[in-house]
Amino acid sequence: MTDIALTAQEGYGSAVSWTPDGHFLARVAGDSIFIVDSRYAFALSAHIQIPGSSLREIAFCPKFETSNPSAKEEEEGESCLLAGVGLDGRLYLMRFEEPKHLTIVNAVMVEENLWALSWSAGMVEKFSNSLV
Repeated sequence: MTDIALTAQEGYGSAVSWTPDGHFLARVAGDSIFIVDSRYAFALSAHIQIPGSSLREIAFCPKFETSNPSAKEEEEGESCLLAGVGLDGRLYLMRFEEPKHLTIVNAVMVEENLWALSWSAGMVEKFSNSLV
């Protein structure tokens, strides 16, 4: 069994989410998102900082398929969506693509002091169709 060392800072909330295939683990801490790779001793795979966001929750999309034929040949989870919410009231939609590429594709104001989020089947389809 491999120990997972996730750095914590006093005063920060934290949340984690696994990709559907179990390869990647995302963690939020303050205004940062860290993604580690379980296949390589949980080495850091990507990091992004969103100043002023105070992130509280993160969730990988339960399923994301791209219409790019070459991408379909890759393992599931190596190109996927994730969402994060924070006390700033914004819902952040991000795309994670190996290696080490995490980008914000949309941020919308929803409601201040958000603490949780969840994907719905309809939103998965809407986002996947608009981002390919």
